[in-house]
Amino acid sequence: MPNLGGADAVASMPATDVVTHLRDVCGSSLVAMTSGSDGCALATNNEVLRVPVTPLEKVTDATGAGDAFLGGLIAHVYAHGMPRTKDDLVSLGSFANRVGAVCCQILGAVPNDEARRMLGEQIAAYNPSAATRNETEARRHASDCDEFFTSLKDDSAAAAALANDGLKTEEIAAFAESVLDCAGNVLTSGIGKSGLIARRMAASLASTGIRAHFVHAAEWAHGDYGKAERARDVVVLVSHSGRTNECVEAAAHLKSVGVNVISITGNEESPLARVSDVSISYRLIVKEPLGTLPTSSLLLQEMIVNGVVRELVQRRRFARKNFLRNHPGGSVGETLRRDD
Repeated sequence: MPNLGGADAVASMPATDVVTHLRDVCGSSLVAMTSGSDGCALATNNEVLRVPVTPLEKVTDATGAGDAFLGGLIAHVYAHGMPRTKDDLVSLGSFANRVGAVCCQILGAVPNDEARRMLGEQIAAYNPSAATRNETEARRHASDCDEFFTSLKDDSAAAAALANDGLKTEEIAAFAESVLDCAGNVLTSGIGKSGLIARRMAASLASTGIRAHFVHAAEWAHGDYGKAERARDVVVLVSHSGRTNECVEAAAHLKSVGVNVISITGNEESPLARVSDVSISYRLIVKEPLGTLPTSSLLLQEMIVNGVVRELVQRRRFARKNFLRNHPGGSVGETLRRDD
């Protein structure tokens, strides 16, 4: 990164021509040259321009200003990537100019507290959001993976609370008996992430010999009520809030025509829990990102589904040979055949 004054004197070329020439000769994707109070010149594959610097009221010592400019340039590229547009290039040059200007206002090239304060002010003025912990800062510290391990701890705490005292045995027993007494099909249902849990429940029940199918909660009112047979089928609705409109409306309608409705919810006082014939409610306050992003609540639903499946396997005396008949494929099937 030569100084513009020297380059212009030697080559007798405008600064922008110099950076263009260096870009072409060296094959660089970015060339930057400083010119002190005249700002800088920048060239990329698509743009060539000059970025002026805001005049300083006082220059104390210009020692190290070029190095500071380079540091600002590198920091900006690290944080925001290589410039792709003219605006990106102007932003890059302006930021590097600001960092170089701070160095000119202190004595010597070694950073001190005053320099750090001034640099912080310049960065905040350039980008006010930089005064707070923004996305770039988060990426810079992403290697710590703090949120990842926080999530594991929160999930572990929620799971322990559920296993210790988060459920009522009578609700679990009644839920299992409803499935065992089903003379027809078990139709699981939900919407969103809870719908995925319901779909998985149907798959697990089917693999253990219980006739089970998934119905998307939004489809009940569009013809799928016809899938549920009165007095024979059981419908399982899954909803963390217990207030999901599609689930609550489906439960009310299905009950009105004589279909047995059971549910899994996170609130025993919710409309879905109240309208259900039986409801397993985990009634735990869980910590989730953004306050509402389904994470730990899904873990609790999965745990309940797992527990129900295991309880049913035990109560029905479902044997490994029966499981092999339903699940002959994959590594599960291989293991069952090998151990048979």
